[in-house]
Amino acid sequence: MKRMLLLFVLLALGRMAVAKNPVDISHDNPSGAAATYMDLTYRYLRPCSDTVVLVAHVYNRTSPKFTVVWYNGAVGDSIYVSVALNNILPSYTAALKNPLGTVIDRDTIKVLPQQALNPTIEIHRSAILNNDTLMAFPQQPASSVEYFYKWYRDIWEIQEGDYPILINPQPGTYKVYVRDRAGCSGVSDTVQFTRTSDTSQVASISLDGDLASRFASIDAHEEVTLGANKVKAFPNPSTGQVSLQFGKPLQKKVTVIVYNLNGRVMYTRTTTQQLQPLELSGLPKGYYLIELRGDGEKKVLPLILQ
Repeated sequence: MKRMLLLFVLLALGRMAVAKNPVDISHDNPSGAAATYMDLTYRYLRPCSDTVVLVAHVYNRTSPKFTVVWYNGAVGDSIYVSVALNNILPSYTAALKNPLGTVIDRDTIKVLPQQALNPTIEIHRSAILNNDTLMAFPQQPASSVEYFYKWYRDIWEIQEGDYPILINPQPGTYKVYVRDRAGCSGVSDTVQFTRTSDTSQVASISLDGDLASRFASIDAHEEVTLGANKVKAFPNPSTGQVSLQFGKPLQKKVTVIVYNLNGRVMYTRTTTQQLQPLELSGLPKGYYLIELRGDGEKKVLPLILQ
């Protein structure tokens, strides 16, 4: 009995001692001050810019010798990075070091690309051999701004420049990156292109050759179907006085947009006329595309002004 009483007294005294002298578990911060840590944020330098500012926010920094080291070795609380289509990384990482050079915190942030433009790709079939076309529309509504286009088939870059069209493309999966002069950019969804029975296999030729091939065979018989209504542009080639001939009277408005081959809008109007004249004599000689919108569809006719 005495032994049990003695054991109880010893246990009680031990608990009292622990309560008076608690164990310090803050080995890294014996002073009891709040821990130093960081969070990463980002912002685009300006709207439609490919340049992003990565910023490290360091909290409870007790000394200027706490440093931020970025994934690329740069040191500082902020850095500039480019998130252009071919340079974008899935994420960016930084480490926070204390005055002794020991890493005490890390953070990673993913930068989402700005999708200021929403380009689309449309497949336009032609009754003329070798004239199937992929056409990029940078945004809706149409703009008079000039654009830069970079086309991809599967994972390969196949064409870049001012041309919004691909002439007689090879079968494959296509997408297009579009950027305007202000730096606004966007990437289209992918489209699958396959050849049809009226499309022949031809060897790849230069862009200029493609354009020549595309427009050389234009005549007044080329037409498209918008809804249930056939439409053609004549005369084609033209000196500037062009008419759109619809097969049936129009029940709803049709929007007409004329683009040059840089994707720039040169003329636009709406019509409900079965025979609609277009006054294009003020435009420079060259190749153009007439886009027709109506009945929830968009179709394109090629045009030569000479």
